Amino acid sequence: MGGVRPALEGFRVFDQLRNQADQCFFSQGNGFHVLLRHDDILQAARDTETWSNDYFVDPSVGGSPPYKLKPVHLDPPEHQPWRKLLAPYFSPGRIRTLDARMRQVMRILVDDLVDRGSCDFVKDISLRYPTAVFLEMLGLDLENLAQFLEWETSILHPGPDSRMGPVEAQDAVCSYFRGLVAERRASPDSQRGDLISEALSWELNGAPLTDDDLEAWLLMMFEAGLDTVTAQLSYAWLHLATHPRDRELLLEDPSRTPAMVEELLRLYPTVNLPRAAKKDTVIGECTIKQGDYVVLCLASSGRDERIHERPFDINLDRTQPHLSFGAGPHRCLGSHLARHEMVVALEEWHRVIPNYQVANGADVEEVVSTLFGLRNLPLTWSPT
Repeated sequence: MGGVRPALEGFRVFDQLRNQADQCFFSQGNGFHVLLRHDDILQAARDTETWSNDYFVDPSVGGSPPYKLKPVHLDPPEHQPWRKLLAPYFSPGRIRTLDARMRQVMRILVDDLVDRGSCDFVKDISLRYPTAVFLEMLGLDLENLAQFLEWETSILHPGPDSRMGPVEAQDAVCSYFRGLVAERRASPDSQRGDLISEALSWELNGAPLTDDDLEAWLLMMFEAGLDTVTAQLSYAWLHLATHPRDRELLLEDPSRTPAMVEELLRLYPTVNLPRAAKKDTVIGECTIKQGDYVVLCLASSGRDERIHERPFDINLDRTQPHLSFGAGPHRCLGSHLARHEMVVALEEWHRVIPNYQVANGADVEEVVSTLFGLRNLPLTWSPT
């Protein structure tokens, strides 16, 4: 399931497997099942009585994770109070207050590129833009961008060039946030109304959050809020660079950008959700034992022909909901943020670079694990 492959190969593999069986078993490591069909994924995502979120991010490893991300790794009843606490900070209204800053960040990045006539979209845009927004939300300086990108890559896409392993990078991130929280607590006058400063006064079940709670939440924000948007942006631009007619739909009617975002999210879901079985259960004709791992393959659900008519075509009038943000109690809390980041990115890029293509002869690669993502995306266009 893991490794580096030609771009879109991971999706093609799941498309083939989805039509061969209800679910598959991978023997890598401790072995795990993969659910490929929309209905099975939806049922499992809603069933917290059977499936636990206390998982290791790599299902082939097994066991509990070295760091518990809150609230992602929490099961009911611990999970619900966290969702209630965090929901107002990721509501559509709250996200709209970030619009001007998102546009400013994206404009700076794009305006710096336009006269070059080429870029690696992953390196120059999709890694930098959501990370800059993340730093802004937490009240951190953009001078931290390079370090955050290094940690992000080491945790989520480790490779031979990584300077540290995933757990070592998690240690570094937690150490950074631990020091930051202590600094903010010690100097309340320096609090600036950002998300970290607000979190210092949060209460959970009537008690203030501990430093351990804040650290676990900030690590979750770091891991869940950066690479997912990076991946979605990268696949969106790969599609638009190779499907000029779909790109024309945006240029002809920019008001349909939100609809395009939904279709790109559906067609290229990047997240695959591990779950651990709390008890023996049956899916189709397959018996899954207590303690077994199952991956809810969102990267397959939005492309399921049983649910979506002509799933590989962009249809801006499509009404069938997709599962690209999951479903049930653990549906992605940051969905409004991710959607708005994508809308802003599409609008601001096409404002100055309306026509572009993948560079001739470029080998675009993706990393396939529990999260799909592109390693590179060389684009070219005619400078203005």
